[in-house]
Amino acid sequence: MIKLGIYNLKEEFFPLLKISINSYNTRREDLLFWLYEFFDYELLNTKPIKIHIKEVYGEYKPLPRKRYDLKQREELIQQKKKDYKDYTVHSLTPEYQLNSYSNVARNAMKEFGYEKYGHKYTPGVVRRFVKPVMDEVGERTEELYWANYYTYEALTDEQKEKWLYILEKNKISEKEAANAFYRQEQGEDITEEKNRYKESLDEVKMLLNILPIKVPKWRLV
Repeated sequence: MIKLGIYNLKEEFFPLLKISINSYNTRREDLLFWLYEFFDYELLNTKPIKIHIKEVYGEYKPLPRKRYDLKQREELIQQKKKDYKDYTVHSLTPEYQLNSYSNVARNAMKEFGYEKYGHKYTPGVVRRFVKPVMDEVGERTEELYWANYYTYEALTDEQKEKWLYILEKNKISEKEAANAFYRQEQGEDITEEKNRYKESLDEVKMLLNILPIKVPKWRLV
């Protein structure tokens, strides 16, 4: 499994992904272009060449057989940006509504991203295509609201009351629940907290068939 860090490109990185040196030698530009589907990376001008993995979007898949020349690669990049920008802009409304980068990205992949581009990994689509557009054309609230992940509708008063009771029973605060997985992404150890949160989620899913998450409201500006 690829983790964040610096790898010797040929001796370490390629073997982990089962990429042959022949693929690199014969389709270098195609391969480097393809890697951006799975990683935010930088090639370091060292001897031997090293690669700095800054973020992992998802599990690597083998390079497709189709070849692209420089013009085709640039056209494909621009088409992806346009498709996701159009979708993102139309996902926002003049009035504030519950939304998130991930929600827009997931819906865009369902709509066209998977079939047209083979996109499966939400973090990659968020970072490269959705977040820049939402930050440019949208405005979000500082306050976060409890919503149902399955529908992105606000929890009813009854649902929220039962959810907060479950959290209290399992000795995890509302703030801890809202921040748990964000803190984990920052590298903090939240094992005990995560287990208590998971128990709470399992309980509320069985009781109410909802998956509570805290998200902001977004609007088009």
